[in-house]
Amino acid sequence: MKASIMSNDLYHVKEGEYFETIRMPQVKALGGDLGRVLDIGGGNGATSQFLVDNNLATSAMVVDPYMTVESTEKVTMEPAEADDALFDRLKDKGDSFDTAIFLDVLEHLMNPWAVLKGTRGVVKPGGRVFVSLPNAQFVGLIVPLVFFGRFDYKKQGVMDLTHIRWFTRATAVEMVEEAGFTVEKVDREINLRLATLNKLTLGIFSRFFAQQHFIHARLKD
Repeated sequence: MKASIMSNDLYHVKEGEYFETIRMPQVKALGGDLGRVLDIGGGNGATSQFLVDNNLATSAMVVDPYMTVESTEKVTMEPAEADDALFDRLKDKGDSFDTAIFLDVLEHLMNPWAVLKGTRGVVKPGGRVFVSLPNAQFVGLIVPLVFFGRFDYKKQGVMDLTHIRWFTRATAVEMVEEAGFTVEKVDREINLRLATLNKLTLGIFSRFFAQQHFIHARLKD
């Protein structure tokens, strides 16, 4: 398996600020007590540094071939692909993690299934895995597609130009479970412009109003 973390040329169109963003919705969903964190595709490590600085995590390793910053005292920057070579090197060093996070990254990969499976070997027994993914059932995607025959990519968001894999809630859960993790909970991030409508309709259409899914899982014993 050669599972590249950002393996399409389109990813080079991303501007620097994209790699420096603290992903606050995901931080809130993660909560605390994360222990040592493995942040796959974490850019320049802004989110991991925030977790450490706010005592939500004890330390972190950020893996991303596009990073442009150096390690800090508690956040190790690893400018590498998330592939067998990386995971084997971590295992040989005896390096393991309490939590692995994939914050809006798996949709960019040629083989996200292989990357998730590789991560299994460096997460401690009972360790946590957190995945955030755009929702392929989002109304902003399916209405233009179904009614107007349009599938127009954008610079950011669900229809990001650099997304090459698409998942619904069901297929995202299947991917995580097939990698050897037990899914405990799936949260939805409802689009802010649709939040009121979602409440008025009692959440019946929340699967279409959600722009992202947050998947909470653990390594099977």
